[in-house]
Amino acid sequence: MKANHFFLLLVTLLMGVSCNGVKDNLDGTDDGNGGAAGVDYSDTDQLVWVDMGTSVLWCTMNLGAERSTDFGTYMEYSNVSGSYGEEFKSCRLPTKADYEELATVKTADGKYTPGPCSTKWVKVNGVAGYKYTNKNNGNVIFIPAAGYYGQGIPYFIGKKVVNWTLDSRQDQYGLRATTTEFQEGAAPYAGAFAEPYAQYDRCPMRLVKEK
Repeated sequence: MKANHFFLLLVTLLMGVSCNGVKDNLDGTDDGNGGAAGVDYSDTDQLVWVDMGTSVLWCTMNLGAERSTDFGTYMEYSNVSGSYGEEFKSCRLPTKADYEELATVKTADGKYTPGPCSTKWVKVNGVAGYKYTNKNNGNVIFIPAAGYYGQGIPYFIGKKVVNWTLDSRQDQYGLRATTTEFQEGAAPYAGAFAEPYAQYDRCPMRLVKEK
């Protein structure tokens, strides 16, 4: 993915579909939560904020992408916090909990039960990744298996969804930032995360915003 795709996305957002935009869906109607009910956004070139039945709205594509199936911009975690600018202050990276909330509900005894969305490993126009379908409103988003770059070397391209989350911690060796570790045959929820050292890796990002 070319580096200027990131800047194209910023321009697109500024033209009216930013985090602060008033129209957040494809069909021109507004359900008040950033998405038209029952719309499949898994293959779209429209940047839309979608209600997936969770506490946040999910963007239809990765940051820097031109389509929902594009991988977007691979960024170091240290560059993430200043990436959006003042215009996009209501956007943020999803937390680990946000990703878990898509597919599961954690019960009082610490167990996980199925959440608001069904999940399926699919290929959309030849691109592998996870499709999330809300069981109530029917909205669908797709997160491509873009893998990541570690010290300039690509890993798991087309094999794993490795996206930055907002969660991070410092240890004696440096900053460790949590990423998703979703792959075919492994349900994308509890336990499917990793903590690489942020200074070495570049990963895609999928943004969310508060309802």
